[in-house]
Amino acid sequence: MLATLLSALLLQSAAVPALSPLDSAETIVVTGVRLSDLAAAVERCAAGGCTPRRDIVASIRYAEALFRGVGVRRA
Repeated sequence: MLATLLSALLLQSAAVPALSPLDSAETIVVTGVRLSDLAAAVERCAAGGCTPRRDIVASIRYAEALFRGVGVRRA
């Protein structure tokens, strides 16, 4: 019984394909938002061009970026 279970586990693990490392031809894309774009969205909402929900989302996104120091140069 134990031998049957072990052989089944070995066969199952052999069927799993190995993961290949990233090829140099593959590309990694990083996306983000500029701090100036976040600030402009907050300014548009402050001028009255947004719903309350959109105003809250824009304000929180901008505040979070400032809190994390995104786009802020430190000397």
